[in-house]
Amino acid sequence: MQEGITDEDYDLFYEIWQEFDPDGTQYMAYKSLAEFVDVLEPPLQIPKPNKFKIIHMDIPIVQYTDPNTAEVMDNMVFCTDILDALTQDFFARKGNPIEEPPHVEEIKMTTFSDRPGYLRVSSSLWKQREDYCASLIQKAWKFHKRR
Repeated sequence: MQEGITDEDYDLFYEIWQEFDPDGTQYMAYKSLAEFVDVLEPPLQIPKPNKFKIIHMDIPIVQYTDPNTAEVMDNMVFCTDILDALTQDFFARKGNPIEEPPHVEEIKMTTFSDRPGYLRVSSSLWKQREDYCASLIQKAWKFHKRR
């Protein structure tokens, strides 16, 4: 049995993606990501509970502006960003992590400039940090108000 990611695995990824992105925008809501990676087939699948795995993968979260309607949608994820993260995760699990050169962010910004409506605003890791910090501030405020 072959251990790796095949063209069929990528085809299945895109077939399932269509169910989560029926309009073909190449974007889905970040809140749907856990369900999406759960319904994928191995080797790309990350079964639930997968919250901490998604956070660790540091997937970019973007603000998407629909070029047709100019509607702005926050907390979206881009198809290729997810596939890249899943592929890197697969190789890391097999003991062959993909090391990106230090200048990779510069390359990504240039390479991805053609993504329609793409504006990176956060990542799964930073979103977790933001949510945690917000909860600490809320707790502190409630404590302060009771005093």
